[in-house]
Amino acid sequence: MKHRTRPASPILADPVPARAFAWVSGVVGFLAGGFLLGFFALDSYGVRLAGFSLGHLNDILGAVQFATLAPVVWALGRRLPATRTVRVATVLALAASVTFVVLSVLLITETLTFSQQIGPVVLTIIVIYGWLLVVNLVAHRTRSLPRAVTRTGVLLAVALLTGLVLAGAGYVLPGVVGQGVTWLGYSLGVVGWLGLPLYVLLLALRVFPHIPSPADSTAAQPLQKVRS
Repeated sequence: MKHRTRPASPILADPVPARAFAWVSGVVGFLAGGFLLGFFALDSYGVRLAGFSLGHLNDILGAVQFATLAPVVWALGRRLPATRTVRVATVLALAASVTFVVLSVLLITETLTFSQQIGPVVLTIIVIYGWLLVVNLVAHRTRSLPRAVTRTGVLLAVALLTGLVLAGAGYVLPGVVGQGVTWLGYSLGVVGWLGLPLYVLLLALRVFPHIPSPADSTAAQPLQKVRS
């Protein structure tokens, strides 16, 4: 049975803005990840950048990362088979991305404390990585996206979701075994979290290609004539 492909959205599924959003989300995501690692490694030493803690800068960049991820989620959904699974996963990921941004802003403005915010944030992350797993499994099976993209998406999603399960199990298991399982979970979770910007940049490079402008095409014509 053939899957129906929906017509592209006139704005968000257009390759150029989707590609731009993906570039911003990916680059900002890498910066946010760097500040997050710096926060865990250096915050106890009182390291600050322009008067801000590295964790605070990570929160700000994280809000930008997921604000620009939302249109990428929508545009990617428009490029996959029009199945109910893809539609539901896309809508849930959009809602989770927006919720993540709102929760980040509430934390930045000190409307919520970290302990109040972290639970709902973890739920949004689970939803986003569930989307990442589902859409890439569908795309891999239907060959809707390049293999490098789908494999990266599946591996990152499995890493983070497995990491969360192991980290939770580690608190239940006794002694050294529990500690080892917890750290394994943390390690997988970090790989999955820090790797998300890589996946988004792959979308920018492999799925939302650059479309030459008319000026580019005109400039290329004399060169083609010379070569011919």
